[in-house]
Amino acid sequence: MHELLDANRDGTVDKDEFCDGITGLGITGVNYKKCADIFDAIDINNDKFLSVHEFSMFIEGTTEQRDKRAHELDPETRNELKEEIEKLFRFFDKDESRTVTSTEIFNAMKTIGHQITEQRAQEMISQVDKNGDGSIDIQEFEDLMMPIMVRELF
Repeated sequence: MHELLDANRDGTVDKDEFCDGITGLGITGVNYKKCADIFDAIDINNDKFLSVHEFSMFIEGTTEQRDKRAHELDPETRNELKEEIEKLFRFFDKDESRTVTSTEIFNAMKTIGHQITEQRAQEMISQVDKNGDGSIDIQEFEDLMMPIMVRELF
């Protein structure tokens, strides 16, 4: 993101570059003044430029805030997300075994128009398979999907 905002490619982002880039995204309610205020808050050393380090600290801080809000979700919202995750799990779990295999991932991805190899499906399983049984159970799937679903809320 820092690199995208650095219009003149000098390794830093000045206020105009930052505000032009952010307002160019077309986010409702975000104007130059609000961007300038955000820039001033991020520019820790007040040198009128955002270094990669300052920008990274800003992104890290917003990520921590989002994660904190995610852990503070009210029980009703958390339960709604769990229900959505379970529906998605059932989409993959065609044989209703309460586990998802690489073959089921391969076939589900093919159904929605994403061509992957069986090997890629196996790699996807191994990245999430905490208990090493070669498949994904509902808890492993929830552990994978809950942070993704929460990020979409914020």
